[in-house]
Amino acid sequence: MVLSKRMLFYVLAVASFTSTGKAFPDPREPARYVLNAARSLWTRDTPPSPQYVQPTTRPDLLNGAKPAKIEVIHHDLAPDRKIKSCQDGSLGFGNSHRDSNYHEICSYPLPAVNQSVDTATIIENLNNQHSSFAADKGKFIARSKVERGKVELIQGWPEDAIEWSQNPGKMIDNKEVCQLCTSIHDNYKIPKGYLAKDGTHQCVCKKWAKRYEKFMACNCDLCDAWLIPWGLRNQCWNMAIKNKKEGYLSRYAALQSHNAFIRLYNDDHKTGLAMDFALGDIQKGITVCRSGVQGKEYETEGGMLWGETQSPGKACPAAFKEVLN
Repeated sequence: MVLSKRMLFYVLAVASFTSTGKAFPDPREPARYVLNAARSLWTRDTPPSPQYVQPTTRPDLLNGAKPAKIEVIHHDLAPDRKIKSCQDGSLGFGNSHRDSNYHEICSYPLPAVNQSVDTATIIENLNNQHSSFAADKGKFIARSKVERGKVELIQGWPEDAIEWSQNPGKMIDNKEVCQLCTSIHDNYKIPKGYLAKDGTHQCVCKKWAKRYEKFMACNCDLCDAWLIPWGLRNQCWNMAIKNKKEGYLSRYAALQSHNAFIRLYNDDHKTGLAMDFALGDIQKGITVCRSGVQGKEYETEGGMLWGETQSPGKACPAAFKEVLN
């Protein structure tokens, strides 16, 4: 049986390479097709290895579905990588044309989650609290309503997201936020997350900064890198407009189809520096291993998918005022 399987494996590989070349214009597609088909053949009668974690189907959190069970992750396949904390340093000051001064890879711990209450209930409670504060004008409303949103990282293919704002304030500088959004790499591969030695779930983030204005795209998945083909720059504009119009310093978009989030914030006087605890609760139902396969080293690599770059816009702040209107 083992011999016949191996023979089928090689026949499948050769046949696939000779018959799929025309069907896949991208030269990487036939190889991916062969790999997937061969893996399916090779493991059909074989029990899964301990390094595999079966992925779970994501529920619709805003419709009250029960969050998916978070699978057990093997510590040795998600080792501590000692990446600089996103809270450290003075990114955004100095010469903005030097990479080291306006963007970096950093890490951020996923806030601890409340395991006793499901995500839909947490969202409902947050919104009820917001409504009660809004009814009393003397109250300090720390957070906007938590609601469904769309993050369009691929044109015509939006990602479902849960969006909200935090930290009321009007310190956003039109010129700085305009230069920030202009300078962001529109596409990026963000490495997978990891587990610190103390067991903390660390997300890996790509962070951009222009003085006090910061933008982060963070990947918390412990198995897979997050591929963003384009759309980050436009997402920065959208979040900046909402912050400016609603009077908040921080805005979040937690993706429902990925263990990932996007954040725009102003940290002048450290007011927008603190992460909202609600992020961990809202994301807790999302599997921490989307593909179900741990230990892939190349998923720890980051960088642009292709060579398109921008520098802080010279037309700012006029460009921001134009989109704001």
